[in-house]
Amino acid sequence: MNMNKLYMEELYIALGYTDERAVKSWCLKNNVLLQKDGKARFVFESAFKEVSERPFIEKLKSEFGNDWQAAYNLYASGNIPALTTLQRLPDVKYKTYIPKNGIADTYKKQFDEYAKSKKAA
Repeated sequence: MNMNKLYMEELYIALGYTDERAVKSWCLKNNVLLQKDGKARFVFESAFKEVSERPFIEKLKSEFGNDWQAAYNLYASGNIPALTTLQRLPDVKYKTYIPKNGIADTYKKQFDEYAKSKKAA
């Protein structure tokens, strides 16, 4: 199994940092293991991508639901026309039901009391 590595020089570019201490701090803060390969330091590319792309993936999950992986693959391949046709989840807002009379409240109280009496028995 060959896992791709990102060395410090590549991390400087990916994170936009110029200081090794800043890269080390970012890795520590984001729980990305910084390892040594002789004198060189590296992280595994998959661990880095997981952390750096997590906010984007969370956005895709909220926007596309179970189709988030398809959307992610379309973004990764740069297929913008297909992204526009991918069905987005409709915004559904639910209101809490509030009865306008006391009959529903009375029924609910009777139902709750009945449920309690069945648990006790």
